[in-house]
Order: sequence, then C-alpha cells, then structure tokens
Amino acid sequence: MHKIGLLFYGALKAPTGASTVLRNIALGFDTVNEFDLKIYALDANGTFIKSENKLSSKFRLKEYLKKTGHKVLKKGSKYSLLLTKIYVWMQYHRNVKFVIRKYKHKILDVDILFFHDILTPYHLRKNDKELWNRKKKTIVLHSNGEVFKMLFSYFPKLKENKKTFFYYENQIAISVLSDVDKIILLSDFAKDNFLKVYPQFGHKVSVVPNGIKSENEQISTIRKIFTITTVGTVCERKGHDLLIEALSLMTQTQRKKFIVNIIGDGGIVKDLKNRCLKENIENIFFLGTKKNVKKYLLESDCFLLASRDEGLPMAIIEAMSLGLPIISASVGGVPDLVIDNYNGILIKPNNSVLLKEAIIKMVNETSIEKIRLGQNSKVLFTQKYTQEKMIDAYKSIFDNLI
Repeated sequence: MHKIGLLFYGALKAPTGASTVLRNIALGFDTVNEFDLKIYALDANGTFIKSENKLSSKFRLKEYLKKTGHKVLKKGSKYSLLLTKIYVWMQYHRNVKFVIRKYKHKILDVDILFFHDILTPYHLRKNDKELWNRKKKTIVLHSNGEVFKMLFSYFPKLKENKKTFFYYENQIAISVLSDVDKIILLSDFAKDNFLKVYPQFGHKVSVVPNGIKSENEQISTIRKIFTITTVGTVCERKGHDLLIEALSLMTQTQRKKFIVNIIGDGGIVKDLKNRCLKENIENIFFLGTKKNVKKYLLESDCFLLASRDEGLPMAIIEAMSLGLPIISASVGGVPDLVIDNYNGILIKPNNSVLLKEAIIKMVNETSIEKIRLGQNSKVLFTQKYTQEKMIDAYKSIFDNLI
C-alpha cells in the first residue's frame, strides 16, 4: 500500500470550499485499498475526526486575536501594505508553519506529498529541502488558473507593490510549480488560463473536477413561496452586493413572488442589511453560517451564485447533487457546471441587471420547466462530479507517479 501525506494549513471542519473538497477526498480514500491517505491539518492528525486534536495555546491566542483584531486589520489592509502583510501572515503563513512544524515527522515515510494550496509546499521546501527532494509531489490549484488571483483580489496591496508581487508570483509560485511532479486544475477553463501564464509547465498539468458523494434525498415540494438559496462567505468576491442591487431593481410585486436565503457570514453583512432596510427589500434573509446546509438546499427551488471570481465552486456541485436548477455568473469553471437552458441560467458576471432578469425568468418558469432544469443538474452531476469519479482520477494520477 502506497502512502500519501497531505498537509493543510486550515481546518477540515471549516465551512470553505477547499475544506469541503478535502473532507470528500478523505472519505473517498477511506475505501481505497491501494493507497493510504492521511491528512494533517489544524484539526486532523492523519484522519478527520471532529473531536480530535485540540488546538494549541498558540492557536487559541489566534482565535482571540481574530475576534478582537480581525475586522480592524482586514479593513486597514485595504489602505496599508504593512497591515496587509501582518494580516496575511496571521491568516496564512503562520498557520502553514505551525502545521509543518507539528506534522513534518508524520510525512517522513510517505510516497507522495499531496498539496491543496501553494504556501504549504513553499514553506516545506524552504524548511527541509532534503525531505522535499526525496518525495513525489502533487499540487491542486483551487483557482481559475491564476495562482494568486483570490489572494490578490482580497488583498490588492500585495499586487500593487512590486516587491510583494514578485515574492508571490516568482519566489513562491515559480519555485513550487517548477519542483512538483504534477499540477492539477479543477476545470478546462482553469487549465487554459493557467497555461497562458505558465506554458512551461504544460507537461505536468491534468484536470480533475471536484466531486462529492451522491445524494438520495429528494427536494421538498411543499413550499408557500419560491425559495432561492445562495451559500458562501458574504463578500464582494461572491457578489452578494450584486444580488442586493438586482433585488433593488425589481418592483415590490416582483419581489413578493420569491424569497432569498443567504447562508454564510462575512464582513459586508451589516452594510447589506442596512441597504435592504433603505431599499425596503423584505424578501431576503441573512441566515448566517449553518452546519447543515443540505437541509436548506432541500427546502429550495433554485440555487444562485453571483460571484465575480471562482475556481470550481463546491456550492454549485452540492446543489446539483440534489437536483436544483442553478442561476450563476459565468466565472472560472462555472460554465462546466451550468449549461444555459440545460440545467439553469448562465449570465455575464458583475451585472446586476442580467441577474435581476435571470431571477425573474426562473421564478416565472413553468413547474415542468423547473423540474427539467433540476433533473438535468442531477444528470450532469452524476456524469462528472461524483466523489467516486474524483477519487478514480486521483488514483490514476498517483499510480503513474509511483
């Protein structure tokens, strides 16, 4: 049996797309006899058990700092490069170093190192070049193909400064990508985008879409009003402000035909709530972070994603697995998931007018048409995005590396 070690600087139980992917990978490889995959993260010492591993005092301090200084630092990072560096170090680099330091001895005998971010391999390579050189290495880029697109969108000061831009794009990205054996993207769009920037690594690239376990639950049809649900961190990147803008463009009569549930939390929730009050928008509900997202999806008629940027969003895949029609902006790998007029409505990104029209169209569709769109979502999911298909693809890649 070949051993695979995965170091991850975050928490597996976190409500993020990357954490969801890793949980599904961990569960999928539990049934694989050829490979023994272990994940080492803030809350996982080899296997993912919810009650396992209490965080160290250092990370209890981090949680305290998050609560007391998170908003100040994040707000200040928009205006100050120094505050940006401090915030990014606290949120990412410090976690990476902690996980490497705590679990490096666990990966001494693995055959393959399996990374799902680029900072962890960078710091491991820097910390122990001998160990790094002895291992086969695979990295998955959870992006649209631009390695630091998400980081730079959250922290534009890093991109604006020549030294920090060079540090991330060259010292980190190029050094890691040059040294790994396999680079995996989540969609054909991401692959094409990646190769425009890094054509020299084309021989290393493969595409493996995210996948989740197939669901047998049926969407409830007992609802008083058409229900749209969106899931994700409430922020500008996810386009929640565009959603509010789209609702503000509708008449009260149009808005009375449906409700929108927003699942997730984030820094702009208060501003969005205030705007809803100002615009007299009463059909939107901010539900906060929920552990059982599936429950709310099963009680929905449609899933919506208004993002300005994505990789291959797990939220859409989860909605497809339950047979929901999708409304989404055409960003990242979304066109692989949503085919216009087949399983939903695909619109140009960053356009509240088109989003408004798509919502109205979906709400006013006949029941037969909504059922057709939902059934096609399920079909497309079964064809391409199951946990089994994802695990089989990774197994094939690992087999070729051994």
